[in-house]
Amino acid sequence: MPTYMILDDHEIRNDWSKNQMRDENSGFFATRMRAYASYQHLHNPDTPNGQFWYNFDKGPFPFFVMDTRTLRIGEATSIEGKTMLGREQFNAFLEWLHENRNAPVKFVVSSVPFFPDPKPAKGSEDKWAGFNDERSMILEFIRAEGINDVVFLSGDVHNSSFARMRCYQDQQFLLTSLVSSPFYWPYPHESKSDFYGGKTLEFMQWSDGSRRLRDRIEYRYEGEGFIGDESFTRVSVDISKGRPWCSAEIFDRKGQLFREYSKPFLF
Repeated sequence: MPTYMILDDHEIRNDWSKNQMRDENSGFFATRMRAYASYQHLHNPDTPNGQFWYNFDKGPFPFFVMDTRTLRIGEATSIEGKTMLGREQFNAFLEWLHENRNAPVKFVVSSVPFFPDPKPAKGSEDKWAGFNDERSMILEFIRAEGINDVVFLSGDVHNSSFARMRCYQDQQFLLTSLVSSPFYWPYPHESKSDFYGGKTLEFMQWSDGSRRLRDRIEYRYEGEGFIGDESFTRVSVDISKGRPWCSAEIFDRKGQLFREYSKPFLF
């Protein structure tokens, strides 16, 4: 099977962010990124200037594969500010969303879950939950631009999950999250109880840098929660009947199907 790669923290070091890039780590980081570039990123589409995010099309479906590690800054006190993607990649991602707004389905690949969120004791700061300002800006861009049928694909948490996000103020908004983390060495992994089953996210929109609240948008996600470990997921989309019909199947490590969702793009 043709395979594209995405990096995460253990290509470098556990829970890696640029905050760890001190003098004693600079050579360490460079060595590991050379190995990733030579043995994994080599399989991916060509990227300019040594960047590790990229995009490609599979038939009518565009994919944006994020680099959520090498540009992330996990401390709000940083001069650059707290960020998962960095400014250049963030802007490139929004531009990609806009350019592909009319595609039947848009797939976004993130090494860590966009949602659902883990509870704080289970490492929420390492996931998108720890970068809520940046996540809120992405959500608001998708909502305000009316971009439909966006699916986030992610892994990292040693379980599989189906979830969807809706907006109280905009009934047309719907976002889907499919998480699939396959086989791993036995480890005390996250369980269903370690994640919020439903949560409200508030986007606070400021005008003209004045710190005056102009609007408040609330998002809530819901879904199955985490429903299996030692598994992998296959996603299929049929666009022959107008509205995309999406099928997501979870298989166990022996290839046996044990959970399936198949609906007109509403999981």
